[in-house]
Amino acid sequence: MDDGKVDLYVGYQTAAAKEENIMSYSLRGAATLGDTTVYIGQLVVDLYDAATENLIWRGAVSKTIDQRAKSEKRQKNLAKAVAKLLKDYPPEAKR
Repeated sequence: MDDGKVDLYVGYQTAAAKEENIMSYSLRGAATLGDTTVYIGQLVVDLYDAATENLIWRGAVSKTIDQRAKSEKRQKNLAKAVAKLLKDYPPEAKR
């Protein structure tokens, strides 16, 4: 029976960062420099006890973001990231 009470509050944060990588490699003695840009996305989910408003669980996951990926691929990657984040929920009971 639904009495309208809430057990958990869910909070989340997202962030994206851009990393510049400079690579140096040698091919037959000739040094070559190159740079690449890598985008990293992070999702943090917090679960709070509704009665006490205490944090009871936090999960975080990071993934490289492909800027050229189609929307369907991005959705699939997000679903995988969320599944990875939630694999440790619920936490084991304290003894």
